[in-house]
Amino acid sequence: MEELIALVGGMLVFSLLMGMDLSWNNVLASIRNNLVFANRNKEYGAFVLRRDYTKRLGIALIGSLAIFGLAVAGPKIFAGGEDLADVKKKVVDVDLELFADEDEPPPPPPPEEIPPPPKVETVQFVQVEATNEEVDDPPPTQLDLDSTLASTETQEGVKEDEAPPPVEEDDNTYAYGMVEENAAFPGGDA
Repeated sequence: MEELIALVGGMLVFSLLMGMDLSWNNVLASIRNNLVFANRNKEYGAFVLRRDYTKRLGIALIGSLAIFGLAVAGPKIFAGGEDLADVKKKVVDVDLELFADEDEPPPPPPPEEIPPPPKVETVQFVQVEATNEEVDDPPPTQLDLDSTLASTETQEGVKEDEAPPPVEEDDNTYAYGMVEENAAFPGGDA
């Protein structure tokens, strides 16, 4: 509130100083205006605007101060003298238990635990290198790989007897950009 009053006061002082400048550079100075408009009509136009500027500035300043004063004092006047700060400071206790929902849905059941899949028996695939040294653990043979799966490590588990199902492949070959069914108008080409 104090900052706003200081701002309005500063604007008032600035406008008064602008109106009191009597130097030749001030277009509102009466000496300059009389000299510039010496042989011209002084009843209307720029001369009248420059001559009456300070009077209109004063009216605008007083009007804006009056509107500002009404805006600040208006709530106090129309509220019947009641202090608005006291109205804002009223505290009301609220019992939140009254608003509690009695028919709360039960919590969802815990997620069903899915057992991990059984471990599959695998044999570690070792890269064969030609050396003259004896090997303690020879690599798996083709017969071992037929009965188990190759992997990065050897582990015991359930043997898979069935091979994975074969992937169905389309024997037809298509040229680039060829479609199976060409586009047609509804009802045919006719």
